[in-house]
Amino acid sequence: HRGRMEIEVYFRGRSAHGAMPHLGDNAVYKAARAALEFDRLNREDLGQDKFLGKGTMVVSQIVSEAPSLCAVPDRCKIHIDADSPGAKPGTPPSPKSDKSPARMPRWWSRFTTGKVIVAS
Repeated sequence: HRGRMEIEVYFRGRSAHGAMPHLGDNAVYKAARAALEFDRLNREDLGQDKFLGKGTMVVSQIVSEAPSLCAVPDRCKIHIDADSPGAKPGTPPSPKSDKSPARMPRWWSRFTTGKVIVAS
């Protein structure tokens, strides 16, 4: 089993009128930076199994919210699909350690915020 996880990471910002974006804090820009970081991590070693192959992750969805289409978004969510070869099905994700039954890859400990759904 590849140890599939669905991860939702939420970002908060501060809305402002689109004509004055410098007064806001754009949640989409925060999510975009994180999405690029996840892409970089996917190119690193996310774990390897001789039979199941390399661990992978992909940002599969980005959703934002703002008071209107002419406002700085104050909320954004990215959805990540990750596979960690060798993880036990139904085991909650935890940082990689000798005592951890899931043995998650080392990148996991960098991202402990967000809603995590473990799929079997």
